[in-house]
Amino acid sequence: APLVEPAAIQQRLDIVEAMVADQGLREAVRDALRGMPDVERLARKLEAQRASLADLCQLYRASSVLPRLEEALRCHEGPAAELLVSRYAAPLAEKHDESHLTKFELLLEASLDLEAVPQEYLISAAYDSRLQSLRDQKDAVEAEIASLAAAAAKDLGLLLDKTIKLEWHKAANTKTRCLRITQKEEKVVRSKLNARYMTLETRKDGTKFTSRALKAAAERQAELAGRYEGLQKDLVAQVVGVAATFTGVWVEVAGLIAELDVLAGFADLATADPTRPYCKPEILDRDKGDIVIKGSRHPCVEVQEGVAFVSNDCVMQRGSSWFNIITGPNMGGKSTFIRQ
Repeated sequence: APLVEPAAIQQRLDIVEAMVADQGLREAVRDALRGMPDVERLARKLEAQRASLADLCQLYRASSVLPRLEEALRCHEGPAAELLVSRYAAPLAEKHDESHLTKFELLLEASLDLEAVPQEYLISAAYDSRLQSLRDQKDAVEAEIASLAAAAAKDLGLLLDKTIKLEWHKAANTKTRCLRITQKEEKVVRSKLNARYMTLETRKDGTKFTSRALKAAAERQAELAGRYEGLQKDLVAQVVGVAATFTGVWVEVAGLIAELDVLAGFADLATADPTRPYCKPEILDRDKGDIVIKGSRHPCVEVQEGVAFVSNDCVMQRGSSWFNIITGPNMGGKSTFIRQ
């Protein structure tokens, strides 16, 4: 809802004024907020426990930025310094202390494989002994498959990764490891290929084949991969459940970030073009003074290309012109005037 209390409105204007006057503060806030995800949306997903590991990584990145944002706010030395600290810097520091988002970061550092991000979002094998055991078995089978591929290349007199390649073969919605050679190479090794190997597929781009040992290893690999993915899924649900306990903190942080983002936007607008100056209004109590606006403009209309905006005055004096009726033809600017 719009602010209606003069004191709250004045505080907001003081913060915008501070950012307008302090270019360093404005740039530091903008730099900290650059790339900030939609924290409120992510917090709602987390609350419903529908967040993915990618969502948790976005929140992790947002959390890591908060100390920099807090420091930027504390560095301001103008009249609004105390207000910036009490309203934003101190609450951000409280939310990022060891009992809140610092603990959230530690949870993700312990549970996620952050080195694989952004290519993959996985639970770290070190997080669970069962997962580590399956990972070790997967690595051993993958090493065995690589060794069998090298042996097949030597047997056929080909060079691995050049004239013969270790690839994936997809059939019946399953993927399995296989070897592929070009049609040219297939003609050269056809006799050995038919005698010692099993052809899986022949196409224009080459022939895919396997051996009994490679097929057995590939089947073990597929079985381990299925078990690994199933356990990953269970652990993801567990990690998301623990992370969801921080939802309340994230909702509060989202509100603070949103306010700062909007107020920094006001400051950016006020300093963007010296030919379109802005001023800080004087806010009076509800039962005092008149509404006097001189040379008001609509910030969106005036920046449109080819528009020469005509500024307007609005004077509403208590007791004489407290109520105005705006009339005019369609597209005559009535709504634009009211919204200024």
